[in-house]
Amino acid sequence: MQFEFEGTEHAGSPVRGVVDATSANHAVEILTQRGVLLKAVRPLTGMTSPRVVATASVSPAPVAQRNVFRFKTYGAGDAQVTGVEHVTRAEHAASKLLDEGKTPWSLVDSAGREWIDQHSRASDRQLHVLFAQLGDLLRAGFTPFDALSKLAQNCPFPAVTQSLTHASHWAAEGGRISDVLALYPGIYPPGLVGMMRASELGGFLPEGTNLIAEQSMRQLKFLKHFWVVAFAVVNMVLTLPLGLAFPRAMTQAYRATEADTGGSALTVIAKTLFDMMLFTVLPITIAVFAILWLIARWLLHPKRLPLRHRLTLKLPVIGRRATHESVGTLCWTLAKLSARGISPRQSWIACSEAVPNFELRTRLLSVANGMADSMTLSQAVAKSKVVAPEYALMVQTGELTGEVSQVFDRLSAISDQSREHSELAAKGLGCSLAMNLMILAAGIVLIVVVYWWFKTLPAQVLEGLEP
Repeated sequence: MQFEFEGTEHAGSPVRGVVDATSANHAVEILTQRGVLLKAVRPLTGMTSPRVVATASVSPAPVAQRNVFRFKTYGAGDAQVTGVEHVTRAEHAASKLLDEGKTPWSLVDSAGREWIDQHSRASDRQLHVLFAQLGDLLRAGFTPFDALSKLAQNCPFPAVTQSLTHASHWAAEGGRISDVLALYPGIYPPGLVGMMRASELGGFLPEGTNLIAEQSMRQLKFLKHFWVVAFAVVNMVLTLPLGLAFPRAMTQAYRATEADTGGSALTVIAKTLFDMMLFTVLPITIAVFAILWLIARWLLHPKRLPLRHRLTLKLPVIGRRATHESVGTLCWTLAKLSARGISPRQSWIACSEAVPNFELRTRLLSVANGMADSMTLSQAVAKSKVVAPEYALMVQTGELTGEVSQVFDRLSAISDQSREHSELAAKGLGCSLAMNLMILAAGIVLIVVVYWWFKTLPAQVLEGLEP
């Protein structure tokens, strides 16, 4: 059944339309959830009134009192920047900080509540599934509110469900999805939030969500190839203690045989190995893994994000892959925004925030700080020192011919090819590292056993004998 309604949005503008509901009370409930301040609701009996689709925004309450939010964002190096925002809601504070090119990792209101979720996590697989579905729904014509609401209803991951519900409510109010995603940095990294923000700015949200899904799947496939390195490390952890304990067990077995204690040599060997593993190797292994766990927890804290990404750039081959991926993302986003007539400075800031690597993102944003309104994108590319110099020449030619968007598309394709080559090299490096680790573990054990067999054992056998 359809009901005609009249009311106002939270901004005060009048709105009229029709809504499908089972009863008048149901219609009032639906419209109230959408944030419409109702004046009248009546059954639609004729076609005298225009059939306008209800597109009202949700507002849980009239204008709220301003609050004080103390924030912490990433600064230069490992420094942190603190400050205060006087806004009504945490989403507004996040939006203002993102507009200024700042990524908050702590946002505390005057009541002491922390609005940044620093503990929830999501895997690359979960992000791929989530944003692939979001892109499909948006392309099918669903509004962001409807798309996020449907995803939240079917999402099996509680932490992600909470963020989707939060984002859908904020989207219904007319806010940007990226404002809410920034409050969940453990689930949505800053580069992902930046891509969503650039997509909202340029109006290519379906394409932006698809790119996020592709990047998540690429990351998942890339990391899967390093399982062999993990296998080699576990092999070393298990092989070295056993290999080093074996000579001692053999010595104990020889002495037991000489003393004729009645036990078999195999029993003595097994008992010696068990005692060494239980009272020596196991405590050391637990201590090592505990230290590694503490280091990983320290590194995975949101405030350590710049450090992690800086270390990634220093890794052989993997650092080049991160650079090519970031440059490819920058060029792809610039191609989209430049085709929509957005100013060079605004485009550069939005595209820099979409870069996956935070260290490169900081370098690119530093160019915008001194970027005058008259500066072109080719000058910004040349000044960045992140993008190859020849790219700046190609962009300059595109500016002269009026084909800037096409040039950035070509540069994005070139960077993607370079990234694929770096991925192949990184996979080869990982396999080589794993093989060398296993050879090293086997070599150490072999040297210890050979030394014991030819040096230690003869000395024990000849001990006490006259020359």
